[in-house]
Amino acid sequence: ALIPLLYQRRVHGSAHTVVHLNVASTNASVGERAILGVEFSKTAESVNVSRCELGDETLKDFHSSLQRNAHAVLHTFDFSYNTLGKYGLSAAAELLSDPTVRSLTSLNLTGCMDASTWPDLGVDAIGRLATALRTNNILTVLRLASNGLTDGPIKRLAKDLPMNKTLTELDLSSNFLSEAVLKMVHSGPQLRLIGAPQLSRSA
Repeated sequence: ALIPLLYQRRVHGSAHTVVHLNVASTNASVGERAILGVEFSKTAESVNVSRCELGDETLKDFHSSLQRNAHAVLHTFDFSYNTLGKYGLSAAAELLSDPTVRSLTSLNLTGCMDASTWPDLGVDAIGRLATALRTNNILTVLRLASNGLTDGPIKRLAKDLPMNKTLTELDLSSNFLSEAVLKMVHSGPQLRLIGAPQLSRSA
C-alpha cells in the first residue's frame, strides 16, 4: 500500500518515513489524514493530532486504522483538546479493550469533553473505560485531565484500576474530584497519579 505523504519526509533528496508525526493545531482535514494514514505506516511511533477540531468518529477511525495495520508500532497517540462526547469515550474504551491493538502504550484525552454535562451517561461511559482497563495489559499512560470529571464516574474507575497491572501514570488533574476519591484512585502500588501531588501512599 502507498504510504500517505504525511508519513514521508525528504532529507537531502532521499525519502524517509516519519517516526514521530506532529500535526497539532492544524485543522480537521490534516488531522483526519494523519489518523487514516496510521493504517499504512510501519514506522510511526507517535501521532499528535491535538487541537485539530476532531470528534467522536475520528477516534473510531483511529481504532480501525490500527486494527488494519498488522505491522503497527504506534506507541503514543495524542488526541488532546479535540471534542469527544459520551460515544467518543465509549470508542476509547473499545480501543483499549481490543486485543488486536498491541502497540499503544500512551493515550492522551486531555481537554476533550465536559463530562459534568452528561452525568448519568458519563458514569456509564467511564464505566466502559474502566472495564477496558481491567483487561488491557499494554497501556502505561492515560491522560484524562480537564474533562469535567466528577466523583461518581471516577469511583467506578477506582474500583477497577487495581486489576490493571501495567498502567503506571494516570492524569486526572483539573477535574472536579474530591480528595477522598483521589485517594481511592491512588491505591495502586505502581500507579503515579497526576492531579493529587499532596497525597502519599500511606494516607
